[in-house]
Order: sequence, then structure tokens, then C-alpha cells
Amino acid sequence: MFDNRYGTGQSTLDGIIRATNVLLAGRTLVVAGYGWCGRGIASRAAAWARTVVVTEVDPAKGDRGRHGRYRVMLMTEAAKIGDIFVTVTRQLPRHRRRALQIDEGWRDRL
Repeated sequence: MFDNRYGTGQSTLDGIIRATNVLLAGRTLVVAGYGWCGRGIASRAAAWARTVVVTEVDPAKGDRGRHGRYRVMLMTEAAKIGDIFVTVTRQLPRHRRRALQIDEGWRDRL
């Protein structure tokens, strides 16, 4: 569980920055899923991005996201405002043009 929360969060954002050469400051980062991996990504992104939005279908996990001081909304709403989308649930949004989409995890289920 520590690897999911801390390791995945740090390595995902580090990979985004290194692979794309994109600054996160001033951008809205959307995290799809607020489980252990999503929590780690959201907590690391909160220090770098302007806004972190969490999308979650489970009301209990969505409530944890609100307590973590993140904006929680449906993916259809987040797709309108997000600049960078990180999904840990394979929930692929139809987002606006020129948005960056990263799928973290679930590599064994292709």
C-alpha cells in the first residue's frame, strides 16, 4: 500500500514531466479514481499543479477526496476544464483538444 500511495504518485508525475517536458504549474490536473494510487498522484500533484480535480464513482472515496481538499466531480464535467488527465481506472474521457492523457497502471490487463 505504501508503494501505491507514495511510489506511484511520485513516479507518475516524474514520468510526465520527463517524457513531455510540460510544466504543471498553472494547469488543471484531473485524476480519475481516488484509490491508493489515485490518492498518491493527487497528493503529489497538489504541490505542482494549479488545480487538482478528482473524479470518482464511489461516493465514499469521493468524500475522502473532498476531505483531502480536492475538487470532486464527474468525468463529464472535469473533461471540460482539465489540461492533464491521469487515469488509474482506465476511465478514458472525451476531453478537450490539446489535453494530455496518461494511463497509469493496469498494464497486465491489456
